[in-house]
Amino acid sequence: MKILFASVGVAFALASLSVLASGPKLFKEYRYDAQEQEFANIDAYYDCSEDVGAPALCIDEVSFLSAQFAGVLTFQDEQLRSVSLIAEFSEPLYQRVVAALVQKFQLAVLQSDNDRLDLIALRREISNQTELTARVSAFESVALTQGMLTYAFLDTKNKASGLAKNVVELIQQLPEDAREVDLTVGEDAYDSWLTVKFMLPVLQIKQTEQLLRKPTEDF
Repeated sequence: MKILFASVGVAFALASLSVLASGPKLFKEYRYDAQEQEFANIDAYYDCSEDVGAPALCIDEVSFLSAQFAGVLTFQDEQLRSVSLIAEFSEPLYQRVVAALVQKFQLAVLQSDNDRLDLIALRREISNQTELTARVSAFESVALTQGMLTYAFLDTKNKASGLAKNVVELIQQLPEDAREVDLTVGEDAYDSWLTVKFMLPVLQIKQTEQLLRKPTEDF
């Protein structure tokens, strides 16, 4: 997906968000459950649902860590569910994002196109730091060769992470406002990119469970 950067009134748009939803924070002023229509009424946002493959609004030149990103807001039932920041990949930007995330979040999972490495489970399985680092490095190398690697960070707030046997148990122990941040690096034949996606996994799981409990029509 390519999103063109343009000069727009982003400062006004961000300032306007202060009057939007008061739900848990996704990213800066963006709040979970914010109404889609409130963003659509701000000129800086434009519909990019066709590119994203889901209901979405985009905005150009979102500032994060002294860099400019394209912002992608995805919605479900017209309510905000995630915020993604997309930029052209560079090694300095990648290093800045990783350094910022490890200060606030715990790296929990590595995900490639067809495999997953649960670091919560792996740390219980392997106590030797050298061996642990080797396993992670090997996974990274294969995933990057395939063209896609995601690092999933969780806001554990230093609670319960040492008690969980795997990442599923860890998420079950987190509060509803705990954020997940997925850092994805990828490339194709044309370019390489970096995406930082902010979500609330506990709330998303609970809302999915509520949908599954709803009665459905007979068929």
